[in-house]
Amino acid sequence: MGQNLIAHLKRQGWQNLVVLDKHTANLQVLRRLHPDITVVEADLAEPGPWEQHFEGAAAVVMLQAQIGDPEPGPFVRNNITSTERILALIKRYNVPYTVHISSSVVKSVL
Repeated sequence: MGQNLIAHLKRQGWQNLVVLDKHTANLQVLRRLHPDITVVEADLAEPGPWEQHFEGAAAVVMLQAQIGDPEPGPFVRNNITSTERILALIKRYNVPYTVHISSSVVKSVL
């Protein structure tokens, strides 16, 4: 989820950080460790109020990646669909910088 990235960005002086994730347990840890950031539970493959956080953003760092499922559906949803949705938001809101980090896994479960 990028908890180490959050700590690094804060040390570098970044403020108004927003984290979007659909995993409740990860978000609970993040809220406890970094109560000063905005944490939003959201499925990035679905439209929703979370999209508002792209307006005025200075940068977007994309860390989402689906690994560990034998079915293709979750890979498409969590890697392709969510990425398409985020890229459309970046374009709509003219976010000047994007960093996309993905998994190196092509076939993780047989």
